[in-house]
Amino acid sequence: MKSIRESIDLITHLFEMPFLFTTADDFGLGDPERNHREYVRLSGVPQETIFETETWKLAVSTRPGLGEIFLLRKDTEVLTFYVKYKKRHIPGLGMAVTQVVIWRRDNPRFPNITSYVFFDYLLERFETIVSDAFQTQDGQRFWINRMSEAVKRGLTVGLIDEGKIVPYDGSQSFDKWIETVGSHAWGDDSVHENRLFFITKRKLQLTEANLVPPSPGVAER
Repeated sequence: MKSIRESIDLITHLFEMPFLFTTADDFGLGDPERNHREYVRLSGVPQETIFETETWKLAVSTRPGLGEIFLLRKDTEVLTFYVKYKKRHIPGLGMAVTQVVIWRRDNPRFPNITSYVFFDYLLERFETIVSDAFQTQDGQRFWINRMSEAVKRGLTVGLIDEGKIVPYDGSQSFDKWIETVGSHAWGDDSVHENRLFFITKRKLQLTEANLVPPSPGVAER
């Protein structure tokens, strides 16, 4: 568990970063009864505390299988933020995680919690984060925001297209690049299952050596 000083510094950090948007009604957690059931469930799972104060607790489940990260408001017994992710190995990018559920309550008091969990927690523990196979419009907006922020942080972003790793090389603006690749990469049907965006701490160059041939491991669900 972090010290009180470390917790205060972290909370301050969560307020300072740019505001990031999610949808409050996703996954039914906006319903008070379901939210409270999830609060009770998550309070009791084996977990590692990321930070905790008298009012707030950010923790990660240590159960095997799908990972869960959650922010609980203890005084009102409300689940405020929730991420579910799964691990996967991707040839050429190493061990990665996919966030399969992301939910944030309206006005959670921590508008930058998504950015913190994405960049300062998950990317510190895994080399790469990849998008889910099926992208709705909300999912597209989420990933454009994350990749844009990643570029500003000096991280590598790109597209896995049918097993080929195609990093963004900076030869054009990010907005232009995402407009170009997005014309065929986004979608919520099986046609797009093998087209995934990624953010990685690895430094990749656009060379033949990095064009990984199609592999069943890339499309593994």
